[in-house]
Formats: sequence, structure tokens, C-alpha cells
Amino acid sequence: MTMKNNNTYQYSEISTLEDFRLEKERLILQRKLIELKLNLSYLLISKVFSVSNLIFSLAKEFILPKISDFLGSLIKKVEN
Repeated sequence: MTMKNNNTYQYSEISTLEDFRLEKERLILQRKLIELKLNLSYLLISKVFSVSNLIFSLAKEFILPKISDFLGSLIKKVEN
């Protein structure tokens, strides 16, 4: 009969209460980091799809060039 290798188990390195406490703290910090990443992703997605940003993007892409063209044609008419 052969002995199983303890390295195959996720928590095989925990052998004392101090190891357990450190692992618990590491997992808590890891959870907080994941929560912060999720919150940041949510905020970024909310910003991308916000109504005000959508209106500004549409205005910049469609309305401002039309105004610029209109003003350019007015200036040409005034010069002639």
C-alpha cells in the first residue's frame, strides 16, 4: 500500500492553528479583492451604458459634425 501525496490536496499545507488563521485571512482578502473587481467592472459597465454618455457620444458623432458643416457652409456664403 502506498501513501497518498499530500500536495494533491488544496489545504494540505495547513498543519497548525496559525496556518489555519493565515489561510482564513488570505481567503477573506481574496474575497474582498474579487468583490472590488466586480464592483469596478459594474461601475465601468454602468458608465459605458449610461444615458448621459450615450447622448454625449451620439452628439459628438452625429450632431457636432452637422453643425460644423452648417457653419462651414455659412462662412463660405458670407465670404462670397
